[in-house]
Amino acid sequence: MVKLEESLGSIEKVLDEYLLSLQVDIDFDKYFTDKKSYNKLRKEKLLKIDESSIITVEEIERKYFETLQKFNDYLNNSNNNSPDTDVGNN
Repeated sequence: MVKLEESLGSIEKVLDEYLLSLQVDIDFDKYFTDKKSYNKLRKEKLLKIDESSIITVEEIERKYFETLQKFNDYLNNSNNNSPDTDVGNN
């Protein structure tokens, strides 16, 4: 992982590359054994897909936080509508 981080620049870029390899069906181990061949195959695969459809760590984080926010909003709304929290009804 450390070698990949040095090569790609950050842990996020390493994870993005791994996610990409899964999505375009490239053996990620090839990055270590034959980087030139890996990069050639990567370019070929990317030409065949819409790059905006590639899932990245940033997108996963964004979706996670959106879902978490919706859940928190739901919990807050549920607690605000509970008879136990309605102060004026005693």
